[in-house]
Amino acid sequence: MVNQTINEPAEYMEWEAIMKKVITIFIIFVCAILVGCGKKSSSKDEREASATPEIRVVGDDESAASESQNSAASNNTLANKELEKIIQETLEEDAQAEEAASNPVKEVKESESEADSEDDSMTMSQKNAVRSAEDYLRLTSFSRKGLIDQLSSEYGDKFPREDAEFAVSYLEQRGMVDWKEQAVQSAKDYLNLTSFSREGLIDQLSSEYGDQYTREEAEYAADQVGY
Repeated sequence: MVNQTINEPAEYMEWEAIMKKVITIFIIFVCAILVGCGKKSSSKDEREASATPEIRVVGDDESAASESQNSAASNNTLANKELEKIIQETLEEDAQAEEAASNPVKEVKESESEADSEDDSMTMSQKNAVRSAEDYLRLTSFSRKGLIDQLSSEYGDKFPREDAEFAVSYLEQRGMVDWKEQAVQSAKDYLNLTSFSREGLIDQLSSEYGDQYTREEAEYAADQVGY
């Protein structure tokens, strides 16, 4: 009985030591596997990270630098062309402005020379009759006969009849008067003052005691004012 009590603890201790060694070996083995897997994964990541990205980055930088240089050169070329275009347009505009500035002077001189030559061919009475006719037409409307009478009447300007007729013809030849439009203006003036029938308005415009327009001019005026 003494022997059993002594031998059992010894066997238990020996078995416990064996189990500890097995567990330790197992733990070391598992740790070795995990470390090995970690190294493989790290090595793989390093290889992938160091493989092409650096080359790509270098390539991208070089490409970007090249594109930037090309873009700058292109922009400089475009800027130079645009500047040349602006300068050319400015020179052309200046040339056109100079030409335009010189032409009116020539036209005015030619017009003045023509007027001078015409004035030289007119008598003093004719010149003044023309000026008076222009002044009357600026103030109010007249028929051809009415304007001649106004210029030649003893109650008017008292120009000789032939000078009054000359002045009216002078205006007609240069398109400075339209008798139909004069009749329209006279019709409007009458209707602003009082009321007229169509026939009454035509008679007033065409009567020798009225405005002395032609019948055709009076009817045209009545049409234009709405009759």
